[in-house]
Amino acid sequence: MATDDLQSQKNIEIFKERRNRQWIVTIPFMLLVIAAMWFRDHPDQAPMGVAANTFFTIFLVALASVTVFTFRNWRCPSCKGYLGRAVNPKFCPKCGSQLA
Repeated sequence: MATDDLQSQKNIEIFKERRNRQWIVTIPFMLLVIAAMWFRDHPDQAPMGVAANTFFTIFLVALASVTVFTFRNWRCPSCKGYLGRAVNPKFCPKCGSQLA
């Protein structure tokens, strides 16, 4: 029983680290999305002199990178199942392991 509690606490700590990493990636990406929306409405005011095609390429690379990172990071520490769209799940939807 003590081993289960220790493993549960370890899973909670691992999940906290993963959630923090997810926020560290998500917040700058959201700023990039806002910049892309602004750039779409004001193409003549390119940020830092970046051309529209170049900015679009940067955006697509960032989108692909964040997507790959999320699919690798946002997993249950116990069963390694993807946690889905939930921002702060308390339990794994696949195995029921406590996450928070």
